[in-house]
Amino acid sequence: GTAGPPEVVPSREGLATPAKQALSIALPVTNWLSGEAQRLRASFEITEGDAESIVLEGAPSIELAPGATRDYALRFFAYKQGRVAALVTLASESNEYVAHEVVVDVTRVAVCGSVELEAPVRQSARKLITVDNPLNRELTFPEDWWSCDDPNVRLTRGLKTLSELVLDLEYRPLLAADRVKRDLVFTI
Repeated sequence: GTAGPPEVVPSREGLATPAKQALSIALPVTNWLSGEAQRLRASFEITEGDAESIVLEGAPSIELAPGATRDYALRFFAYKQGRVAALVTLASESNEYVAHEVVVDVTRVAVCGSVELEAPVRQSARKLITVDNPLNRELTFPEDWWSCDDPNVRLTRGLKTLSELVLDLEYRPLLAADRVKRDLVFTI
């Protein structure tokens, strides 16, 4: 007879996390050898999603007693929203292996912070916001990369390097008004 590769263990349903927030995933692994301990080496492959914006981390190997089952701790982190699929392979020294499929829905990033600006009529209040670029490549922006329902608010891109971006937030009211909180939403 012939033997094919082992079946891939399917992903747990409902794995989700906001972008830029770590997710811990426990993958159950069983030692298929009943008489001896095994050390399994871990490797990761991104099969769907932008591999440059995804981080998968875990111990380089896992030790299993004969017939034992343990959880392999995987740390998942994504900088962009979208669907991500990966294959986690745990292989023995004789190249026998078990593979786990991991599918995570990465949702919109949570609010990172807030800025309060106050200015007299027809004068500007400004705040420079520095955003780190962890991707080690140039950032590109869609045309609608920010929005605000207040016409007195402007956000412009300033200094841009491979490691960071400086944004210039300006508030310049044209009429005297009561203090009103405005939401300024931008995604990078």
